[in-house]
Amino acid sequence: MNIPNNTYYLRFPSVLRKALQNGEVAFDSDVEIEYMPFTVFRGITREKGESLEIRRSDFLSYAELNKKPRGMECNIGWYSCSCFKDSKELEAALKLPRYNKKIISGFIKSEYGPQKTNNDTGHVDWWLYENTEVEKDFKVM
Repeated sequence: MNIPNNTYYLRFPSVLRKALQNGEVAFDSDVEIEYMPFTVFRGITREKGESLEIRRSDFLSYAELNKKPRGMECNIGWYSCSCFKDSKELEAALKLPRYNKKIISGFIKSEYGPQKTNNDTGHVDWWLYENTEVEKDFKVM
């Protein structure tokens, strides 16, 4: 990933933008800014009777939710929207089925933000630009 200057960071939500600008985190060299769209799967939480309508808030990172992930240091991945390329990998990671967890699927696109895919696990870290309407490209499975 070749980022010419800090103006690129202005595209991200404030929590990530500040961490990048302060040097607390940095993107790995294998993060892709430009890539062809591909399908991913993401877990969301819904309580009984709650609408299944997909919202932008379904794509917030742990950092945006102010949650420290279990067993993980606060690294650049903490600021990403976590997805999987294979629904079975997501099911295993979230220990599905669970009554309050649903799976959504949709297209990940470079216009929404950079991504890094772990080819061994199928896990995708996706750093969404601020104010994207990514929810329009996803549906509940």
